Amino acid sequence: MKKANLLMLIVSGVILFTSCGKDGMNGDTYIAIFDGGEDYVSYWDNNSAVSSGGSFETYYYSSPGTYNYEYTVGDYWAYQDEWSYNTYSGTYTLSVNKGEEGALFKNGDDGRDKYYDFECGYYGSNLSYNNKCINITEPISLSDTTIYFDGYYMIVTRNIMPANYKSLNKPKFQKIKGGL
Repeated sequence: MKKANLLMLIVSGVILFTSCGKDGMNGDTYIAIFDGGEDYVSYWDNNSAVSSGGSFETYYYSSPGTYNYEYTVGDYWAYQDEWSYNTYSGTYTLSVNKGEEGALFKNGDDGRDKYYDFECGYYGSNLSYNNKCINITEPISLSDTTIYFDGYYMIVTRNIMPANYKSLNKPKFQKIKGGL
């Protein structure tokens, strides 16, 4: 009788243990840098996924984390035949959509991939989250705060640098059009 109970307990444990679903995999994170249609953009960040010599409007696979950025934008004002520049720096934090936990007899869903668009504008930057699976774009205002959207969060900060600021960072890539 004791052997039968022990055997029944072991079999029940194996069935229960093997019937638990697997957790879903975390989604991937990507970031693309956009030039904002400006005449001159020089961009740098310390995210190793964004390669030096890269290009604007290209999605780079990235690890989640907090990264520093800096960019200079310039507009050529033809009627005055002169350039005007602004430089911005700050940080951004990328996160993943976590996979769903498995349940009894059910595997968890995988987390959705996140696509971040970082736009280098003359009057400031804009960051948006784009979910390619369901084609939704949610704009995110860049300020010194934590931002919640779609049940997830991102922390961003932005600083406007003085007009005479000279960067110590070599640009990863830049765009120049007009008569520089």
